Amino acid sequence: MIESHTNNINNNINNINNNNNNNNNNNNNNNNNNNNNNNNNNNNINNNINNNINNNNNFKKSQDENELILNSKQLLEQIKEVKKKNSQLKFIRICWIDVSNKIRTKAINIDWILNREPKLIHVTVTDICMSLLSFQDTVTKEALKSENFGEVFLIPTKLTTTSSNSTITTTERISVATTTTTTTKTTNVNKKFNILPYCPTHIQMFGEFFNIDNESKQLKPWSLCPRNALQRAIDKLKNRFGISIKGSFEVEFFLIKKDDRLSSSSTTTTTTTTTTKITTLLKSINQLDNGTFASYHSLDCYGDLIEKITNALNEQGLPIEQLLSESGSGQFEITIDYTDIMEACDRHIMVRQTIHSVASINGYIATFIPKPFDNIAGSGCHAHLSLWDINTNRNLTPDPNGQCGISLTNQYFIGGLLKHSKSLTALFNTTSNSFERLKPFCWSGCNISWGLDNKESIIRIPSNPFSTTNGCSNFEIKTIDHTSNPYLVMAGVIHAGFDGIKNSISPPPPTSLVDQSNLNNQLIPSTIEDAIQCLKENDYLCANIGKDITNAFIHVKLAENEILKKLSIDDQRLKLLELY
Repeated sequence: MIESHTNNINNNINNINNNNNNNNNNNNNNNNNNNNNNNNNNNNINNNINNNINNNNNFKKSQDENELILNSKQLLEQIKEVKKKNSQLKFIRICWIDVSNKIRTKAINIDWILNREPKLIHVTVTDICMSLLSFQDTVTKEALKSENFGEVFLIPTKLTTTSSNSTITTTERISVATTTTTTTKTTNVNKKFNILPYCPTHIQMFGEFFNIDNESKQLKPWSLCPRNALQRAIDKLKNRFGISIKGSFEVEFFLIKKDDRLSSSSTTTTTTTTTTKITTLLKSINQLDNGTFASYHSLDCYGDLIEKITNALNEQGLPIEQLLSESGSGQFEITIDYTDIMEACDRHIMVRQTIHSVASINGYIATFIPKPFDNIAGSGCHAHLSLWDINTNRNLTPDPNGQCGISLTNQYFIGGLLKHSKSLTALFNTTSNSFERLKPFCWSGCNISWGLDNKESIIRIPSNPFSTTNGCSNFEIKTIDHTSNPYLVMAGVIHAGFDGIKNSISPPPPTSLVDQSNLNNQLIPSTIEDAIQCLKENDYLCANIGKDITNAFIHVKLAENEILKKLSIDDQRLKLLELY
């Protein structure tokens, strides 16, 4: 029971980081953030480094029990208020994302909360939850921190009021980009409960895991919590260099009409039967839509379903930037406006969950697996990122005089990413199906290189109409796919970039300045086994992301791979089809 575990919570809660501190000025478009003062970036960043090193001990690293309980009291009052306005609300889902990027949740009855008024609103979860396989609840023994099973406490993140940049129209974007100063519209936005439009009696919140330390008897952030791993990385970059990271993800997926005969759970005894199922799936989407990249016909064919999906995203306050059909039949891409990186990861999970749920309710399978079909484009999850000065809230990425239009600081960050790219591949691409997508000359970014508008490079610098005068406002990591946990991905990205800035790691010449024939000399690992081995051997990343959580990730993925590699490629696809 929730209340019985509340009584076990001890004083002096340590090391709790507020995941909502960076939720200011959220809803800009990355392409709008060019600043003509970028020549001062390096001087400013050096000042930030010196100031933050000197004041490193002043950053808050913990909060006491009273603050945690106060947050819970505030949440209780907010629940009372929303229940008055919407009496049909019944449950609050508190969700977490396991190491295999499976969205899991436990729901608390709202009436129970209002009647009992617990001292600390939370749910308990078994501490084996990060050792479970994604497609079956089998415990991976090697992933466990201890064989003494216990409980961890999932506490909902705090609701806050944030200041957000309002959406700017296309005309305004042009005028803003050509002025000598960066202009933004700021409005106050109350961060509200996320009432699920496809399940309107349920509220959804993200949770953070805490556990009681056996020696100190204190409640502390759990070392196997992916959100805690990302928060530590965010704090490290902020505390040392005065930098935050903002970004968003491109969400690519297929919509396939449901057919009970094609369920991955139905009995299959031969490869021929499985191949027939995959062929039937492909025929079903080709019958509805045989479109191509950016086809208006595809948007029309799926118009009713796409409208329901986008309406559900809008109702949850997820600002859609673009919608288009991708190269495959029934394949689409939705991009959400960028924000602080923790919220960007939360948004990414909400988008995937919403698309899955709305599609399922309407008789479709939404699948995000990297390569569902041969000879058809795969689905990626490209991340667009930029570095920001935490004191001035200025984009530090663009510099018109820098290589590829980006600042020296950001070049060092990219240098760190390229240095650690083979190890990061294990976090970015977590199943054997991932590596069917990662092929040369498929624009999947499997080359360890960077360049302006080069879609074969793992790091692409996207140009914009004003790149030559204002620089490029963001960089793109192309290899990431939807099998990856976004919190672990971004924790790895930040630590790799941190290494680049700290040690002034210059990237090699960009591919736009070297012979393109040499592009494939350096490739990321070509199998999940090789990628995991690279991560295992990378002491820096494992230690900084967290030894416990990287150990759990590595062994869960190895255990999953042992099962998957016994199956045919088509059987693997069917097994993963509805999971991702």
